Amino acid sequence: MANKNTKLVRAEAVVDISAAAATTAFTMDVPFDGYLVIDESFARWEEDAGSQTTTAGVVSIEVGGNEVATITSAKDEVIGDTDTWTVDGTYATAANPVVKVSAGDAVVLKTKTQAVGGTVTGTLRAYLAFDFGA
Repeated sequence: MANKNTKLVRAEAVVDISAAAATTAFTMDVPFDGYLVIDESFARWEEDAGSQTTTAGVVSIEVGGNEVATITSAKDEVIGDTDTWTVDGTYATAANPVVKVSAGDAVVLKTKTQAVGGTVTGTLRAYLAFDFGA
């Protein structure tokens, strides 16, 4: 779906995988009708994720209160590494990795599952691709 209408939005806050489950890190009210393009969105690690020996951290994107995509941290994510989002399979699928958004919808980034065990300090910043084209 990449085209000239796709705009990349950099989240103003990072998501911390050591935060408690359901901790909201960033909320954006969508300014226009359009689409969140999951397969063009990504996240970059800004702090090493550590060993997470018990439970890997999971970060999610929600649109209108519905989870649409996640990233599960690997052990020892390196600063500067990027990860792509995994679609939820209901609101976005591998065959259609976009989610319709309406002006005013809340797009939320949150810690879905808290990373546990070993050294856990990882943070990542999301870059969300939107298509507001006609």
